[in-house]
Amino acid sequence: MMIREYKSEDREAIERCIFEFHEGERVINPHYWVSSENIAKPYFDYLTKKTTEGDGKIFVVEIDDKVVGYVAVRIETEDSPRVVQKKRGYVSNIVVLKDFQGKVLGGALLKRAEEFSKENSATYIYLDVTINKPAVGFYHNQGYIEQSVYMEKKLNE
Repeated sequence: MMIREYKSEDREAIERCIFEFHEGERVINPHYWVSSENIAKPYFDYLTKKTTEGDGKIFVVEIDDKVVGYVAVRIETEDSPRVVQKKRGYVSNIVVLKDFQGKVLGGALLKRAEEFSKENSATYIYLDVTINKPAVGFYHNQGYIEQSVYMEKKLNE
């Protein structure tokens, strides 16, 4: 296993990860995720733009020279006088292909995102995860705790 910074030649492999993840998420929340076989390319462009704008990085995990997952992390700065956390990392995406899950790869990617955040003077790191998913237990095992609950309501019904 090797974790390294994303290179342009990794694009196709990351798009494969995006597509697999998106299809799984769409089954769980069809009211939220668009139905499109062609979502990976535009989402990859969006992801790299947001990561770059947020002083972030994309890291990939390789097994036998094959990219099987990635994490996107960016640094957020808060200037509100109300908060203590002035700089924190935000994990916008972490994906490991289904065939490679359960092999400590996700934990290694998350650790790299945490290291990157520390290297950039962040004092905290956070992420979002859909409730009632196995990933919640994974994040608990990595030392993450719930700090807020995202709530939504469909309008005009």
